Amino acid sequence: MSKLNTLLAASLAGIALAFSISTYAVQNIASPGVYIGAGINPIVLTGHGTDIEIGGSTTLGYRINNQVAIESSYTGFLDSFLTGEIIDVNAKYFLPVTSQWGAFGKLGAAYFHSESQFKIWFFDIKASKTSVTPEVGMGFDYNFTPKFAAEVGISAFPIYSNLVVLPITLGLRYTFD
Repeated sequence: MSKLNTLLAASLAGIALAFSISTYAVQNIASPGVYIGAGINPIVLTGHGTDIEIGGSTTLGYRINNQVAIESSYTGFLDSFLTGEIIDVNAKYFLPVTSQWGAFGKLGAAYFHSESQFKIWFFDIKASKTSVTPEVGMGFDYNFTPKFAAEVGISAFPIYSNLVVLPITLGLRYTFD
């Protein structure tokens, strides 16, 4: 089974499990409302080999209730020969596990654009790729208070038949009243 199929199956299983388990109200569960977030993003590119880029992200979302949110993120990455950006929009389902820990699954779409430039002998070689593709993801969050949380998550989306982009998010989130 390919890496994308494995991640897709795990994400869908997590979302199905979250919907099948009855949840309960807990003290530090995140509050509904508009939230912003920022993170550091190691981005794994798989294909003929594996490459890891480092990026940064910002997120804007609206938590409809304690379990459902709509969010959009912008992630940018830059290194010596590859630059790019990811813009995604997704629905996110939260499952409280304890009074502070929770799991989440997300499903949506992502826009991916990258440009690479490198030199072979005297030749400058440039390439770019733009794609809109489905996105699945999952992760965990820790609520310090009902308004402030940290999260770690991974998403996946295919760019080519042999290239999958796996942005990992290590971030913080703040919810407004």
